[in-house]
Amino acid sequence: PSAEAFQDGWGYPIKPRDFTHGVYRAGSANRDLWVTIATGINGSPMGAYREVLSSDELWDIVHFVRSLEKK
Repeated sequence: PSAEAFQDGWGYPIKPRDFTHGVYRAGSANRDLWVTIATGINGSPMGAYREVLSSDELWDIVHFVRSLEKK
């Protein structure tokens, strides 16, 4: 329900990604996903997690997101 309130840095609405499609904003390689989670996405509510999660925990998230893709 809160997703409807998400806006980018310019005030435009942001639709949540459907991770089942395997299409990501900053690239689809595992490394791209890791960097996106670690550094966040400027102008969006997606914050950086590099300072609060270990590298292994970031990789765990990458593998979890990949597990959501439809085969």
